[in-house]
Amino acid sequence: MKRDAKAALVFAWGIRMVSDSQSFSLPRNVQLPRVTFRKTTEIHAANVWELIAKWPQLDRNSLYCDLLLCSDFADTRVVAERAGAVVGWLSAYRRRAAHPRA
Repeated sequence: MKRDAKAALVFAWGIRMVSDSQSFSLPRNVQLPRVTFRKTTEIHAANVWELIAKWPQLDRNSLYCDLLLCSDFADTRVVAERAGAVVGWLSAYRRRAAHPRA
């Protein structure tokens, strides 16, 4: 995939932002609990909202907006959970097919 067509995914790790053009590694003796990925539901809205609040580089929506995004647009959003806590999320937009004009 061309660089200009590549999605700009950003992952949050601790208090450091790591973009798709960077990498990092953990010390060899560190064992992390498994990360589980799942579709969002309205239950995840507050967790996503709080996670976004930790990163001033990101645009903050209202809690109500994140509630709508986590419920009505769940087909294009995923949360990452580790040990029951939301540790990341991915949000995407999928354009609907154009409606034919009458």
